[in-house]
Amino acid sequence: MVDPGLGPFDPGQVQIHDFNPGDLNDPPEDDWFQQGGLFWTANVPRRSVSVRSGRGDASFHVQQDLFDFFDVPNSVFRNGPPRHHARAEVRIDWHGTGDRLRIRNRDAGFFARYERTEANVFWRGENLDTGYSLATADDQVITSAFIARVRSGSFFR
Repeated sequence: MVDPGLGPFDPGQVQIHDFNPGDLNDPPEDDWFQQGGLFWTANVPRRSVSVRSGRGDASFHVQQDLFDFFDVPNSVFRNGPPRHHARAEVRIDWHGTGDRLRIRNRDAGFFARYERTEANVFWRGENLDTGYSLATADDQVITSAFIARVRSGSFFR
């Protein structure tokens, strides 16, 4: 029996919303998917990210205009209903607990500094054409999170 609390991960449910940046197959843009490229990504303004290294604090806040393609096959192949305008908002705030770990491996050219944190997460997606929206109930607290600064390869010093 499937746990009814699984929501969108319940294999018995049908996907009815797919929020993503689009332009994958939209003229005049290149068809990145058919060319084997990266898709479902968008640039985020630098001001959306703030890191206070050494304190274990960081934040990521962004609102992004997107499209609702309703399901993954339609977002990739455009074989379903026309897309709708949508918007997503994501807020994540990490708060350090004081636990830190450093790893340095000169032979592998790798250095990392990890800081254990807790994180408050909020997410909201809204189909602007129909008014449908989905959001976390409140800030969800993740008690096992971390932020890291990693250097490897040509960035290792």
